[in-house]
Amino acid sequence: MLLEQQTIDGAGNQSGTEAAFTNEDGTPATWLQVIPERHRRRAFAWRAGIGFAIGLGLWALQYSNGVLDLTRGWFGIAPIAIGLVFASRAYRKATVRRFSTVRVPYTGTQRIKRALKWWCAAIGVGALIWWVQPEGARFADYWWYAWPAVPVCIVGIGLYLLKGDAVLTPAATKAKVHTDSLEQQAKLERRASQSASTDAFLESPLVRYPLAALFLYGAYYFGTSDVKNGGWYSAAAILLAAIFARELSRWVLFIAFVGAIIWALVAGISALPVSAAIIVGALIIASAIKK
Repeated sequence: MLLEQQTIDGAGNQSGTEAAFTNEDGTPATWLQVIPERHRRRAFAWRAGIGFAIGLGLWALQYSNGVLDLTRGWFGIAPIAIGLVFASRAYRKATVRRFSTVRVPYTGTQRIKRALKWWCAAIGVGALIWWVQPEGARFADYWWYAWPAVPVCIVGIGLYLLKGDAVLTPAATKAKVHTDSLEQQAKLERRASQSASTDAFLESPLVRYPLAALFLYGAYYFGTSDVKNGGWYSAAAILLAAIFARELSRWVLFIAFVGAIIWALVAGISALPVSAAIIVGALIIASAIKK
């Protein structure tokens, strides 16, 4: 097996950690390569073109069967949208990580095994779509509904036509593990940073207090409407409002607690006989004067 010839240019100049992984013959095991603009446009064009081709093919089938209208025409929009999404992702990719590889040929049996699962999946997709059609419907009217099986079958054909594949060299395998770990670490750091910024945003009073007011309005709405179990919804909304406006909720609870104590004292004194009330009042005044 011969080592595939690799091209290093642009950002692919070897330096620092890039040169840390080399093959036995001294060639670099990994490098970062800039994707030319024309290649990015080509990637966008053929991905979007496949989506448009499938969409136009569906519309042609619908027209030939006399069922092309607004209620069914959206079937053709789905593959076009999917193709545009993949095309835009391919165009935005300005650089790509390359690893040195060696070519490994496939035997005929291996090619059939690689493609067979995709062909079986295509048959299963087509059979499932046809099976769920309305009972008694004419097959000539809805046979084209199984169009999602076509790209699956095409993938199988492509795998069968592939006579070999490139596998990583031992040094490139180690380099890929190292690179993947660095990318995973960077991804975790980005997620942590995004989570921290999101938490800071949600912790801001400018966000929490408007949400608390919104939940209070929801509590009022559910409490005054005829919605089933509206009382429970209203109580839940009040609880959420108290959580969002927790600083204000603490003061409200403190004032309510002190008020309850004062009310209990006043109610208890007023319930005593007049003579006992006079004695308690005299003791309170005496204690105050002594202090």
